[in-house]
Amino acid sequence: MLQLSWLHVLLFPLLVVLMIVFMGVNSTLHYQLGTESGRFWLTTTIGFIIVSLLMALWFRKPANDY
Repeated sequence: MLQLSWLHVLLFPLLVVLMIVFMGVNSTLHYQLGTESGRFWLTTTIGFIIVSLLMALWFRKPANDY
């Protein structure tokens, strides 16, 4: 189940590439970086990805057996 936490690391860049293919580079950059909501959601998404990866790395470690 922890392997699924790495899925969005692959899917998010794929989504950005698809946006560039269908909308063009200028439109994608404008919507992601040129608007307030685009910057907010891009930052929020990257933040969630980083937190998810940190949690996946943390729970991958074996438990301490004393």
